[in-house]
Amino acid sequence: MRKLGFAVAVGLSAIGSAQAADLPARTYTKAPVAMMDPATNWSGFYIGAHIGGAWSETTGTLVDATPPIASPLGTSASASGSGVIGGGQVGYNWQMAQWVFGIEGDISGADVKNNNRVFAVLPPYPPGSFTDQNLRVNFLATATGRIGYAWGQSLVYAKGGAAFMNGDYTGGQTVLGVGVFPVNSLSTTRTGWTLGAGFEQAFMGNWSWKIEYDFMHFGTDRDSFFAPTANGTTTLDLSTDVHVVKVGLNYRFNGPLVAKY
Repeated sequence: MRKLGFAVAVGLSAIGSAQAADLPARTYTKAPVAMMDPATNWSGFYIGAHIGGAWSETTGTLVDATPPIASPLGTSASASGSGVIGGGQVGYNWQMAQWVFGIEGDISGADVKNNNRVFAVLPPYPPGSFTDQNLRVNFLATATGRIGYAWGQSLVYAKGGAAFMNGDYTGGQTVLGVGVFPVNSLSTTRTGWTLGAGFEQAFMGNWSWKIEYDFMHFGTDRDSFFAPTANGTTTLDLSTDVHVVKVGLNYRFNGPLVAKY
């Protein structure tokens, strides 16, 4: 009996080993790769176009008037107006992790006008007569540095630098609110500074759109206006501020804007 039991145990062991040998080898699979949100590479050259609106305010301070006018010397008055702008921009970005540094230049043609009756005129003109202060902005330009923070396909940024404006300053005389006697017009290019901020969103590979606000300040410039009809000259210190809101479209040349993983 012992010999029979031993033989049965050996046989069962051999059958188990044979069945184990016939089983397929165990396979191992890699864990699925976690999907990542597309990241944006803002580095490289870009070019684009923009359109928007602008609001200007010019403050004139009376320095001298011959013959004298009713408003005392040193009196200040402001004229404001608005209009449209449109133009283009070009720039270059460097991206370091999520920080984006860049330089940008833009130029905009403008049709922005303001006018106001600012200083009262002495007799022999009737009461209610004024000297007028007018400005037409012809173009605006900036040269700025930018710093921004990027996440996903979005970028928020601030910018600052130099601003340039070409405009026509014109004086005039209004009598009783109906008659206007023109004086000479001064065309000048002014230099100032600008600060701004914006938001930019990438889409379709190399493209991005943006919305931006800019404030521009152009220091004080002394100008004299001669009125032939009154045989007189009015001298003003003129300071102009311009506010711009614009939307734009950019195209980058440094490979796909949206990186692929």
